Amino acid sequence: MKVLKKEIDIDFVKKWIDRGLNPIVLSILNRRGIKTDNDLYRFLNSNKAGMIPSPFIFEGIEKAYQRIADAVMNKEKILVFGDRDVDGVTSVHILTQFLKSINADVDFIVPVGADPYGVNPESIKNWPGKYGLVITVDCGITNVDEVAFLKQNGIDTIILDHHHVHEKIPFAYSIINPKYQINYEMSDMAACVVVFLFVMGWYFWKSEYFNRVYYIKYNGTEYTIKNLLFIESEKYDKDMTDYFSKRFVSSKTFIDDSIEKDELLVLFKDEIFKSIPGFSKIIESYIQFATLGTIADIMPLVGINRVIVSLGVDLIRKSPENAIKMLIEKNGIDGSIITATDIAWKITPILNSPGRMGDARFAVDFLASGSDNLATTILLMNDERRKQGDEAYNSLINDVDENAQLYDNKINVFESRSISRGVIGITANKISEFTGRPAIVCAVDDEITIGSMRGDLTCHLVEYLDGAKAILDEFGGHKFAAGFRLKTKNFEAFKEFVKQSSHLLISGVVESDGLSIDAEIPVQYLSDNLYSDISIIEPYGECNEMPLLYTKSITVENFSVVGKDQSHLKLTLNTGSGVLNAVYWGKAGWFKSLHNESNHYDIVYKIDLNHFKGNITVQLKIVNMELSV
Repeated sequence: MKVLKKEIDIDFVKKWIDRGLNPIVLSILNRRGIKTDNDLYRFLNSNKAGMIPSPFIFEGIEKAYQRIADAVMNKEKILVFGDRDVDGVTSVHILTQFLKSINADVDFIVPVGADPYGVNPESIKNWPGKYGLVITVDCGITNVDEVAFLKQNGIDTIILDHHHVHEKIPFAYSIINPKYQINYEMSDMAACVVVFLFVMGWYFWKSEYFNRVYYIKYNGTEYTIKNLLFIESEKYDKDMTDYFSKRFVSSKTFIDDSIEKDELLVLFKDEIFKSIPGFSKIIESYIQFATLGTIADIMPLVGINRVIVSLGVDLIRKSPENAIKMLIEKNGIDGSIITATDIAWKITPILNSPGRMGDARFAVDFLASGSDNLATTILLMNDERRKQGDEAYNSLINDVDENAQLYDNKINVFESRSISRGVIGITANKISEFTGRPAIVCAVDDEITIGSMRGDLTCHLVEYLDGAKAILDEFGGHKFAAGFRLKTKNFEAFKEFVKQSSHLLISGVVESDGLSIDAEIPVQYLSDNLYSDISIIEPYGECNEMPLLYTKSITVENFSVVGKDQSHLKLTLNTGSGVLNAVYWGKAGWFKSLHNESNHYDIVYKIDLNHFKGNITVQLKIVNMELSV
């Protein structure tokens, strides 16, 4: 087979090998874009609380804090309005629990039944006279008219969102959205992380450290910090110069001068966080829920998202919040070694099911209570959703080729009056995975059509749908997942738009004449230890996938055929110094037709853990396998 392997920066890799880092890990990271010392430091230290960025990078955040403080003091009733998915319900949970902790009078609303995404124009008619402040989470940035209505009726709105910003911006009291804050370094974060940072920043805002300027001297260089950010040096009282200088000089030897500034800020923040009463507890509790929302929303696990999920998974392993612990136990997962992949496949789909099956309030209430009865209810909802999703997929999959011909074989667009809107997203995703094309699946009734779009494209799905804004009543989402709503009478016009614009839908999956690998592992270095060596790259997920590895000339000691249809392989591979177990799905027939004991094979694979009857072993998951030349 032909494998494609990017060149590495030999000098960069050698520099850090000499400082004790693993050469395989360094090669993988360098091929994945880790090119500088700062990049490497941030990646490998993502499990430190001091790596959480300052919330005060958001413009308008202090104004929002003061408005909440006034609402609490004046006993105004606050409404938290969210979305129905995991990012939405975790955002609602974090914010409502925080507001209750500061003695706010708070209600929450999430969409129920056929309610549309975002603030409902019908329901807000009942809010004047009842609420003084509305805070939207995971929605709101497109609700221009609704926010204007609330303002006209004496209700201020704070928007905590992460969705794509359209041309018209709501005239809200304050907007906290990384895509709206043009100077924010990491705009692609989930709404629950926006909410987490917002809550974290509140406690700093209320502390003695807010707006104080600190100087740190180290190795003759002076740094200035205000509100957890480096700033240009100004003439302030140097409150903590001696304290921090002595602490760092006595306790820290920097691994490299080029990352001294980054390390100083991390250490500074760690010290500050420890000294604010209750601050560590807030981080430990809320970050677990932000982890669930980040993983469920398929955020890229780089930058701040990697920090949140690294910290969150570690805390879930050690001391999970009650609701999370219950889902782990009911899934039969060993919580002490749970991974982001386990959360993505086994935990977040359960939390997603109440919203998709018609009532996200079950998920919000469960996160707050950890109730066994509610856990049972949402597990049943998840079973029903999976059943309906399978039925929807099976009803459409045989028509994918014929349907795609209507759209120049660039996309599938299906509409149905029998498919529940709660499963259109999962159905579109499964169709897209099967075909390699983007897919749109719509639930249609006489008045309204609700659509979900999925696909790995070079274009941003929300930007694509923006071309149909004259047809759509509303739309929103992310690069690879979007939703929309329109009047059924306009659906034919929408399909015509897709036909005319299908040339824009270029798949992000580029066919090539080889497999792109992260590293080549000589057979003599392939062992159980490789799994632990590269586990520092975890958590795995979007934009930080499990490494794809390549080993040449390995032999098969024995094999067995498994599966209901006897199409899969279990292999014992001989590395020369030991053996490793492996699986290869769907290739039993091919292997049996050519195998003999003298054969050597080249394999492309991922290395993972296999859990079976209480035993945990290292196992290779083979992606491709060929006879060695």
